[in-house]
Amino acid sequence: MNRCIFFIFYFIITQTILSQQINWIVFSNQEIGISRSSIMTIAEDKDGIIWAGTNEEGILKYDGQSWTKYDLSNSSFDINFIWTIAVDSFNNKWFGTYGSTNGLLRYDNQNWSIFNISDYGLSGSSIFSIAFDTSNNLWMGTYWDGLANFDGDTTWKIFNSSNSGILQPQEEINCVAIDKDGFLWYGSDGYGGGIFNRDSNWVHLLPSQGFDEVLLSVGFDESGNTWFGGQRFVTRYDVASQITNYKYKEGGVRYFNLIADTDNVVWFTTLLEGFLKLDYSEGEKWTKLFPESFGLDSIGCQGLTRDHYGNFWIGYTNGYVAVYNPHGIVGLTDISDNINKPFNFSLSQNYPNPFNPSTKIKFVIPQSSFVNLKVFDVLGREVATLVNEEKPAGSYEVEFSAQGGSASGEDGSNLSSGIHFYKLNAGKYSSVKKMILLK
Repeated sequence: MNRCIFFIFYFIITQTILSQQINWIVFSNQEIGISRSSIMTIAEDKDGIIWAGTNEEGILKYDGQSWTKYDLSNSSFDINFIWTIAVDSFNNKWFGTYGSTNGLLRYDNQNWSIFNISDYGLSGSSIFSIAFDTSNNLWMGTYWDGLANFDGDTTWKIFNSSNSGILQPQEEINCVAIDKDGFLWYGSDGYGGGIFNRDSNWVHLLPSQGFDEVLLSVGFDESGNTWFGGQRFVTRYDVASQITNYKYKEGGVRYFNLIADTDNVVWFTTLLEGFLKLDYSEGEKWTKLFPESFGLDSIGCQGLTRDHYGNFWIGYTNGYVAVYNPHGIVGLTDISDNINKPFNFSLSQNYPNPFNPSTKIKFVIPQSSFVNLKVFDVLGREVATLVNEEKPAGSYEVEFSAQGGSASGEDGSNLSSGIHFYKLNAGKYSSVKKMILLK
């Protein structure tokens, strides 16, 4: 193919695709079936179902088609304020409540179980965060009772200032997370946080060392660094125990939840400034993200999760739930009529991009189709065939490597640095995207 013709072809196709790509989907509180309750927490279970907790109207479930609400009118729990949600390895859903005499709820997809935490030695009635270790034991941060550990059956252990390394000002614990080595990290509501390796060894992470007094969220990136979202700023505590602080603005924004991504990017929900992206690859670059025409640019958010497609789910304080994907939303077809609906077929931007030596390409087909996915160089010459067969409906991910080929066995080791293209044909659907190889 003549180079000029190829570039004209590519420009027309990609401009059409870009004009159709949807980065945001918004469910209003009316569509969900609630008033202006805040969406406090969001989680995806192992079946791909989305669960959300509100501060006034109980628990919400989205199964890909419709929303269902569980509250005082149709359940046996005693409060509608759900602060946190977590899913264990058996796909049980656990809900931590605020101000409830019960405290902890569990749903096994058939039955609800209610745990009155005061029966187990906990004086407080609120659970702010839940995490699971490799043995599926539940760990939770409580309101002035420190850490609590529950085996899911009958055994509870409580860690506070009287029997552990937790300091008394840290006994109101906002966030807990367990790293790949089994260490538990926690953040408190007034005196930094700490690390517990479950061998009775405690490390304190204090404001005097550079941490925020109030730590609201904690997570880990792929390099093993730990991130804390505070009331006033964000802290990266790296594997060499070095501390780096970042802030979107002076005065604090309350960084409630975070997801540490690849490529030196961290995403945050904040109570005062909405959904934020921090890119620290070259200095400190913040971006505020929101869907146009929904008034969410001035609304705070708290709930945050990323589903198995890579879409972010964001819960806002006015009861809205937004779905965001910078590469185009994947896997959602039943959405609000007040926005443009995405095509059922979709081809996502490869990730990472630029790449070296390998990258992944995702695509979705809504029905059984003959799928052909190929890679071309900048002159339009075919480099590799990644897929060339009948596929059932579903979401797929294919890896392409410039160091010895692809899933099809094609050899891409002779590729030079620069722009390349990949093209998907599935049924009557066709899409072309650009990717960049950096050697």
